[in-house]
Amino acid sequence: MKINARVGWIIVFGLVVLASCVVILATLIVAIVDAVNANDDMKSPDNDVLDAITTSGLNAHWKYFSSELLEGRYTGSRGESSAGLYAESQFTLWGLDPAGDNGTYYQYVPLQDVTPIDESVMTLQGTSGTLSLSWYSDYVTTSPYPLSSLQTIELANEELVFVGYGINAPDLGWNDYKVNVTGKVVICFVGQPKSGVWADQPYRWYSRWVYKYEEASRQGAKAIFLVHTPTSAGYEWSVVQTGWGYAKARQEATTTAVPLLTGWVTQYYGEEIAASCNSTLEQWFNEAELAEFTPQPIPLDLSVSVTFTCVDFSGTNTLAMKKGSTSEAVVILGHIDGVGIKNGTIYPGAIDNAAGSSVVMEIAYAWSQMILDDPLERSIIFLLATAEEAGLFGSDYFVNHLPTTLEQGTKLVAGINFDCPNTWGATYDMGGEGADKSTLGALEEWAAEKEDITFIAGVSGSGYFRGDQWSLSKQGIPAIWPGRGTNFIDKPEHYIEDVVIPFESACYHQPCDAYRENSDLSGMVQGARVGLRMAYALATGSNTPECINNCQ
Repeated sequence: MKINARVGWIIVFGLVVLASCVVILATLIVAIVDAVNANDDMKSPDNDVLDAITTSGLNAHWKYFSSELLEGRYTGSRGESSAGLYAESQFTLWGLDPAGDNGTYYQYVPLQDVTPIDESVMTLQGTSGTLSLSWYSDYVTTSPYPLSSLQTIELANEELVFVGYGINAPDLGWNDYKVNVTGKVVICFVGQPKSGVWADQPYRWYSRWVYKYEEASRQGAKAIFLVHTPTSAGYEWSVVQTGWGYAKARQEATTTAVPLLTGWVTQYYGEEIAASCNSTLEQWFNEAELAEFTPQPIPLDLSVSVTFTCVDFSGTNTLAMKKGSTSEAVVILGHIDGVGIKNGTIYPGAIDNAAGSSVVMEIAYAWSQMILDDPLERSIIFLLATAEEAGLFGSDYFVNHLPTTLEQGTKLVAGINFDCPNTWGATYDMGGEGADKSTLGALEEWAAEKEDITFIAGVSGSGYFRGDQWSLSKQGIPAIWPGRGTNFIDKPEHYIEDVVIPFESACYHQPCDAYRENSDLSGMVQGARVGLRMAYALATGSNTPECINNCQ
């Protein structure tokens, strides 16, 4: 049979194209398979390492860290020191290297303890009468000002100005400080607006109480008081009392260009202050939503006198590591400090954050069970941070003063923080504060799927700025706080609404946040396994995280 030359050429060409397609397809399939295998090989620790994380191991750490023997683990206390000693003994037993200063497992963080000892009534005097605010029940305050060992701060007949949310955000064209407040006392809300240019904004650093104090300082205010509401703050007045009504740790004050007093007033007296301006808090909230908001002078004069003691002391970061082959490092962290003892009552801090510290410990134990022929690419640092409750001071000090035991030039590339983990049972799902701030969100999603957990993608809330991950993120280091899920396995319907949230809301920074016998820690196991998978992927170098919008 004769074949027309043109037809023959077409057949040959077709066969060549078909062969090329087969080769391309085969190459693509091989590449996909190799990529999948590479992910499995490099990113996943062996099952026996993952299985080293157990409820019994977590429970042992949790029970000890929550023990009343540790007296709530206040920063710099003997309880915090005992927790660090326990962690050191475990790290040593597991063969993990010291990562603190001078070849030890400890890094001492210089701090000051400021304690109010003579609190007077704060008066707000106007033409129609005087408001008298009692310490602790109506207002609380501390001082960021450089203090002697015993010093009285007195304000007399000071002018008040309401400055809305107290935000100056040039990137959004927003400024609540449209008038000069130098030498005046400012009153503002915690949180951030929800409409206008803020409508599509996630929670920003501008929403935090720490930012409000810092901005008031930049504006030259003599003092600042935040109006507390449970909705705007996210917690009850009792939490404010616990945090500001007693001794409060701070970083050493080095400048006088700060407010003399920073504090809070209750919602009730916020309403009274607004009423003096013929307004209400609701009206003030509505006005503060507007870009054209103008600060309002308040026709009241503030007077108060508070005596403080100021004592230099140190909190303690406890650290261990498994060294990698490069100068890069990943940090797994959780704060070990709690709120301590208040009026003779121990605040055990079981969920916050004995549980988070326990997760760090259990991941460290699992890591020690790895049998490696060669070091992984990146070092893993396990950090139990001090002074989180006071303002993230322990983790901030660690990031800005890397311990001397670490090699010079060590570069932190990622952080995974455990705070208030799930002590209520396994869930079908989980989320992560900061998942939208860096590519660590995608890594957590991958790790969760490996554990047959559905990842809840969402916008980070104010918690992103309230946990130790922020100490890394604000320096441009991707960091995330893996959170618990909402859909519980083998629990009654509405379990989270009926049991979990009511308990955690009522017991946050309260004595009832105590160790619970026979708790279902299967959810803690889930979180620890996800964290271990993430850490392993990062340590092998198979995942290099990047910030999204500067991790802000």
